[in-house]
Amino acid sequence: MVAVSRFVEFSVTAETFATGTSTDSEGKGSRGFSRGTDLGPGDDSFTITKDVNDQLQITINSVGPNVITLSSGTDLDPRFVARDIEFRIHQLPAASSSDDLKFAQCNWRNGNNGVAPVGSNSENSFILYTGKLGNNGTNNFVSVDNPGTGRDARGDLGWGAQSTQAGNDYGGAWTGSLEVSGTYGGQFDDHYTLQISDKETVQEPTAVGSPTYNVSNLTTGGLYHDTSQTDTTYQIVIDTTNGSTMGAGSTNVPQMSWTSTPVTDNGGPIEILYPEAWYDIGSLGLRLKFDDAVFGNADQFQVVCSGATSVSQTPGTATYIWDSWLGDSSKAFNISPKLTSTASPNQIGTRGVTASWEATGSITEGETYEISCRGPQPLTEPVTQLNFGNVTVSTNSAVKTVWFEIIAGAVSMATVKFSLQSDGTFQHHDQGDNDTEFHFGTAGAGQPAPGSGPTANNQEEFPVDSVSTGRILATDIDLDTPPNYLFATKQDLAVVNSADNAEDISNYAGGLVSDFIWLAIRLGANETGANSTINYRMFFDFS
Repeated sequence: MVAVSRFVEFSVTAETFATGTSTDSEGKGSRGFSRGTDLGPGDDSFTITKDVNDQLQITINSVGPNVITLSSGTDLDPRFVARDIEFRIHQLPAASSSDDLKFAQCNWRNGNNGVAPVGSNSENSFILYTGKLGNNGTNNFVSVDNPGTGRDARGDLGWGAQSTQAGNDYGGAWTGSLEVSGTYGGQFDDHYTLQISDKETVQEPTAVGSPTYNVSNLTTGGLYHDTSQTDTTYQIVIDTTNGSTMGAGSTNVPQMSWTSTPVTDNGGPIEILYPEAWYDIGSLGLRLKFDDAVFGNADQFQVVCSGATSVSQTPGTATYIWDSWLGDSSKAFNISPKLTSTASPNQIGTRGVTASWEATGSITEGETYEISCRGPQPLTEPVTQLNFGNVTVSTNSAVKTVWFEIIAGAVSMATVKFSLQSDGTFQHHDQGDNDTEFHFGTAGAGQPAPGSGPTANNQEEFPVDSVSTGRILATDIDLDTPPNYLFATKQDLAVVNSADNAEDISNYAGGLVSDFIWLAIRLGANETGANSTINYRMFFDFS
């Protein structure tokens, strides 16, 4: 297997956003979507050919139609394709003035999440969500159509048939408003759900018998939405007929099915395609994530879920918990339920988002509110060279920002490292004479920095200041001790020949995207010449 990889450049001043934008009231309601339902067994990589099948026509909440052109490649990873669809929509000119497009999100999902139709051939799917919450007279949904250019990609991506659903308006009785604030510091787009409760609604997993797969490798998440029973127990059963390990490709990996009692929320089988990915269990909010390990046939696990508790209380007294698509949850970080603060914004997640609640009416246990977050968007993709511009001796260059990603030929990446392969035509690097230095810094979803947020759980993945102008300067990465908004820095990269001596770069959840890398050059006092070049290099393992 050959891994196809590339670098992607981002602006150091790229903006991030957080919103509860809605056709109802901020934070209220749910998103509409279009889910492709035409994929079958084995459909877990996709070939997009330039000028042949590389376009989709998208209409979201009556905004459009807009035609997007996708990145081309052979056997592309579906998670890359989903991210690419997001980026193309966000880059549409109309996205600058339309939250419907600006906050649209596309996910590759394994598991139906309660979305019809449910069937053995429709579990793997792309789902494209609206950027706003609410119903808008049943118009807040997504339509994926033929672009009319002879370059239709729908059939290859499973959108030859689609299930669409408009968002729902808020169904609770609270008449107040939720105000979203803060600065989102996440690497990727994410979507938070808040639930009014004074406790977590999903408990830790337990093993049934003595399974081959150790229960300590299983993580539970999500927000359980049923309040009709005190507790509901889910029993998950593994089937290894097609394979006992994740990452081997669709039709070659384990499957799982589940039953629940006393509330019936049975489902499956669905494939467990990837380690460290979230899987929807039923339609009531439970999610599971599996570390990479071998399963045994008929391994069984139980998870107890409890409905949200509390009583109808006023804002400022009621408390809430939260979860997100990427798993940035109160449960994961052992954060106690937070007050629905009216005096000042309170924490949502660990990446800088906050919200405050209008001091009016009462909020009922189990009610949910939603917030969409948008990470930085690419500047150049792929990028094969970085131009640091004209640099005066004894000064620093501008800072460049990239991430590294595998787009095909692998399902996971590990031991990711970065190095200076050659100092090229520079004459005064490591010469002991007011040397030229090659600065380096990193942070991201895999190794976030602690930041300076309001809680001990704060994480910085893509640092931006309060007005979104960027704060990574060359002086932030010109020491070996990082500032609190970067995970690691190196004043001067040495030329190295092996991964053992390269700089560690993490990647989120074993996925195919590295953390961000910030680079700059300080030109030594004795350096002369023009158009000098250097080579950077990545080291990584993949499977």
